[in-house]
Amino acid sequence: MSKECVVCKRPNSERHHIIYRSQCRPLEHCKKNIVYLCADHHRGTCGPHGKHGHKLDIKLKLEFQNWLEEVFTEDRYTLDEIRKKLDISKDAVRSLSKLMDIDKGAYTRENIIRAAMGGKIIELEEAK
Repeated sequence: MSKECVVCKRPNSERHHIIYRSQCRPLEHCKKNIVYLCADHHRGTCGPHGKHGHKLDIKLKLEFQNWLEEVFTEDRYTLDEIRKKLDISKDAVRSLSKLMDIDKGAYTRENIIRAAMGGKIIELEEAK
């Protein structure tokens, strides 16, 4: 994985969790939930942690959500299937399962995506 800023390509950038750890701790080590941002694009005024960073934050979250929608194409999944698709540990997927309702021994696509997104699905209108 490149450690260049995904916005400006500066090298030696900082690791950023798209879905913050406070929003979904089980995805802390999910590789697809991590991007690299230079200090300006990470913590600067227009970065996701900055005063005017909402637009970049939503853009990154929407890209992650789109990836989840591409990966989870079936209606229902077991914990092991979820773990493999997200490439997370057994402990992490067990923690994630506590954020979802189980339905007939499996988890629905919508519940998985919602939980992985920290409980909030990004709507296209919000991304504009």
